[in-house]
Amino acid sequence: MSQHFFDLHLHPAMKTLFKSPAKQRSAWYTIKVADGAFGHALGSQASLGQIAQISGMNLICVPIYAPESAMMQQSILLLGALLYGKEIDLARVKSLGNNSIDYQEIHKEERTQLFRKPDPGDGNFSKNKVKLLRTWSDYNPADLDTIHVLLSVEGGHNFYGLGNDEVDTAAMLQRFQILIDEGFLVLYITLAHLAPNVFLNHAYGMKIFPPDKFLPLDDGIALKPLPIAVATSKKTNGYDFFNLAHKNGIILDIKHMSLRSRRQFLEHFNNLLLLSTFQLLQGKLR
Repeated sequence: MSQHFFDLHLHPAMKTLFKSPAKQRSAWYTIKVADGAFGHALGSQASLGQIAQISGMNLICVPIYAPESAMMQQSILLLGALLYGKEIDLARVKSLGNNSIDYQEIHKEERTQLFRKPDPGDGNFSKNKVKLLRTWSDYNPADLDTIHVLLSVEGGHNFYGLGNDEVDTAAMLQRFQILIDEGFLVLYITLAHLAPNVFLNHAYGMKIFPPDKFLPLDDGIALKPLPIAVATSKKTNGYDFFNLAHKNGIILDIKHMSLRSRRQFLEHFNNLLLLSTFQLLQGKLR
């Protein structure tokens, strides 16, 4: 009997977002960059074309994720764009880094490429259909010609507004509600990620880039407006996001949280099914 596999976290379309929309390829296309100096990090590691070649794997969980602007400002990515311009657009990387492209637009582009049919140059795949699940009953384990997709959310920054504005947290919460109302199956939410956001403090984990834009700020899970937003902010409350997720059956992922954020979270949600997709084992009490 063949062994079935489930991938809890992969990004089939993310690398193509480093190109302008007109030049983006479908998520089936495997980007091949001879970037040994970068550890092959710039090429595809989980394209749908690569997934289609894995026997017995027909269920994946794809995070809703736009690369943080802090990440896209790093010189290593700008250098990669200069060296491998065929697959990485320098102007696009700069736009992703300077907030001239809204995170919400990136989400739309990613979903377009994820559900686009393979182009002739992408390869020939017997497993060539993608189905976004609405309920668990939509999943057919015996259908090995279809890649069934669950969603998750990787980072509270994904709900920032135009220009990646981090002030109106009520509007951010509404964007989360809109995602829920779409009716697709969201398996889990990870509110913290690699750069600071307004909802909670994260654990410092971005060791390959200079630390200035990735160091933790503030103190645990936010309960009040942060200094940058005192004049115009709605109340910033990280618990609101967790409560909305829990109310709608979305598992809460404690990945990337700082030590204090984790302690506060576990005191508040002490009898829930939780998830830690991958976790740092140390952190400063902040």
